[in-house]
Amino acid sequence: MSGMIVDADKVAVMGMIHDVGRGIAGDARHGVEGYWLAREAGFSPDVARICVSHMTMSRTMKEAIEAGLLNTEEARRLEEAGVILENMSLEEEIVGVVDSRVLSGRFVSLEERIDELEKRRGPLPPSAQYNLDRIAELATSFERALGHSLAQLFPGGQLGLESVQGQMHA
Repeated sequence: MSGMIVDADKVAVMGMIHDVGRGIAGDARHGVEGYWLAREAGFSPDVARICVSHMTMSRTMKEAIEAGLLNTEEARRLEEAGVILENMSLEEEIVGVVDSRVLSGRFVSLEERIDELEKRRGPLPPSAQYNLDRIAELATSFERALGHSLAQLFPGGQLGLESVQGQMHA
């Protein structure tokens, strides 16, 4: 990971669109709906893929079906569109990790995020453990490459969105 170049603009766009399908499907299927919405809106396949990949976290199509994240029809349509889920890009990995650590506009521990999810949805399904393990693995890799913890990027859990929003309106 050290020395790899990250396309920050791509990360920002992916971060903005990764949950676009939530208005149609509130469960894991929001990723599939989001992929198709993003493609219809003109996003490239490699950018739109974040909608599905942040839910499947490098699983194969078969593994995603077995975990209940996709049904066979959804997998077939995605495969026909040329979508390959495994081998997430570095940009997708960043969005996946950050998505798992943001709660109400604050950067939180993975444990705090899990507690919030379980309070809202009940116990997480067994298939969620794969994602949690993958996210923890990626976070550790990022921290090694950065030389400090991810939490240190966001003192007090603040994401610094005020400055980003100010730049968007300038």
